[in-house]
Amino acid sequence: MMRRDCNTVSESLSEEDKNIVTGEASDVVTYENHKVVKAQMLGVFEITYNNTSLTSKDISSPMIVKLLAYLLYNHNKTVRFNDLIQFLWEEKDLVNHKGALKNLMYRLRNVLKKHLGEDADFWIADRDGYRWHDNIEVILDVEEWESLIKYKASELTSEMWQQAFELYNGKFMSECEEIYWTMYVQVYYHSRYISLVDAYCYYLSEKRRYTDISVIAKKAITIDTMEETFHYWFIYSLIKQNKLNHANKMYEEALNLLYHGEPESLSNRMKELSNVILWKGLEDVYSLSALIRHELEKNEDAELLKNEESIFPVLKISIKVIPNKEFTLAYEKDVVLEKIEKIIFNTIRMSDILIGHSNMEYTLLLINSSLEGGDIFINRLNDNMAKYGKSLKNIKLKIHKKAIRCRR
Repeated sequence: MMRRDCNTVSESLSEEDKNIVTGEASDVVTYENHKVVKAQMLGVFEITYNNTSLTSKDISSPMIVKLLAYLLYNHNKTVRFNDLIQFLWEEKDLVNHKGALKNLMYRLRNVLKKHLGEDADFWIADRDGYRWHDNIEVILDVEEWESLIKYKASELTSEMWQQAFELYNGKFMSECEEIYWTMYVQVYYHSRYISLVDAYCYYLSEKRRYTDISVIAKKAITIDTMEETFHYWFIYSLIKQNKLNHANKMYEEALNLLYHGEPESLSNRMKELSNVILWKGLEDVYSLSALIRHELEKNEDAELLKNEESIFPVLKISIKVIPNKEFTLAYEKDVVLEKIEKIIFNTIRMSDILIGHSNMEYTLLLINSSLEGGDIFINRLNDNMAKYGKSLKNIKLKIHKKAIRCRR
């Protein structure tokens, strides 16, 4: 969490309040008549005061945890009795629960005093509800998180990215997720976290920082094992680091976990990872000629295999996306890459064989073509792309041409 600077705090206090009584500035700062309470609400619930921490396990009562969480989240205002009753019991019959609320608040105060000290008395009860004492500063991880996610992904600095990932240690108040209000906030925060992971991993992939992608995606999987985005980037990073066995193992685990072993349910980009693992594995075992022969053998029209030796052009097509402020997220990239794929399909002939290693790498076998046929295809592809004008201004193609000799 973000640490409060001692000088900043002291400047806001009167002279008589500036004497430090106890505490370390790096964790909790306690001044005369000034108290600091910190709470972690993203992940395991934890409240810290006077260098002492209290978790939901220590409290043991789910109702007390819910009450404390709601008071913390709404620390900037008076929490009305009726609002608390509706939050805790979701009942319209408010009268019968006022006594229960008073008793629950009494139990909460006792729990805090027992674990955090006798001075852990944070609230004032007035006519309308409960409010925090004016001399108590409340620091919440969710407020720091909100201050970061209000920016677009392209506006975040490296330090802001790092802070965002350090703050998000799990879903918001999972101990209270059965309550509608908590579920609503939880879904919002988590969807923003998924978008941030997706955007930042895409940015790191452009920088070829594959190890960093592994670290971020691995932590994200521990937070939410059922989110495909996190599995995708983890497997992607393993492939880029040439850890094919590990990548294949993680792919199989994700397939069984997310889709019960049914590959037809996978997203397009997860299917592409499967193809990449397959072809890279084949390239490790066979020469390029053998890889092409493997593909030709699946093609019933591959008349070339009837000859003792055949020579034909092979094109390696690599697609590079140049991001800008309006073109940053992975899903935006996928839309453009689908358009490129359609252009390539519309450019090849019926007899050609296109091997898709991913949506950014292809190998094209120009069957029954002379070596000059490679140049003809490249010119035709460039002409077809030019028809789309500015919509493809962020795309750069690299095409490597070579002649392949394939023997029976």
